[in-house]
Amino acid sequence: MSLEIVIGLITFFLILQALFAGSEIALISCDKAVIRSLADSGSKRAKLVLDSFLDIEKFISTTLVGINLSLITSTVLLTFYIEKNYGTASELYTVLILSPLIVIFGQVVPKAIFQKRRNSIILWAIYPIWVASKVFYPILLVVNVFTRKILNLIGKTENAFITREELINVIEGDTSKPVTDNKKRIIKRIFRFSETTADEIMIPLIEVRAIDENATVNEAVALINETGHSRIPIYSERIDN
Repeated sequence: MSLEIVIGLITFFLILQALFAGSEIALISCDKAVIRSLADSGSKRAKLVLDSFLDIEKFISTTLVGINLSLITSTVLLTFYIEKNYGTASELYTVLILSPLIVIFGQVVPKAIFQKRRNSIILWAIYPIWVASKVFYPILLVVNVFTRKILNLIGKTENAFITREELINVIEGDTSKPVTDNKKRIIKRIFRFSETTADEIMIPLIEVRAIDENATVNEAVALINETGHSRIPIYSERIDN
């Protein structure tokens, strides 16, 4: 195998690794509202992206398998070529040559580019990732079964992603990086917002403190001081108007 062929193959697998690594960060960081809007408009690519959100573990597994297969293949090719043509220390030369290429062009650069243009790039990257998920299906199936067996052995059968309750417990119990009470309160409110019902936040009309549009400034100031609110509804003639 000539040097040109080896360089070409390594470049190809480096590009594949960049695609898988970049697609992972693009999916995680893309604007879901924008993607959903495109899907509602009939975009098949956007629909595939939304489907990937529903089974994100499969998507991540596909990218990890792709990254590792590309890395292994590149390493084997270069090691074989160096050992055949230059003899000993092929592993050392392979590490010295491939390490900077993989880190820079296989990870750092593609992730930065994909993250910056995440909404547009994920729409064209989703097709090759979808194809890869079909090609890698046997590998993904074996990995999934093996992972579940390991989790069952150690008594971990729940979802791998952290829940809101677990995150709150981590925040409450973490003393290495203290979180202020105000930040804790904000985080808890964010999680509980989706559980809030309309009747919990609505105020009956008879209890609303409002002011007539013809009231004086002094009357408005007095009402603000009395209620403690910075905004007061203004009505015309009747409070429901």
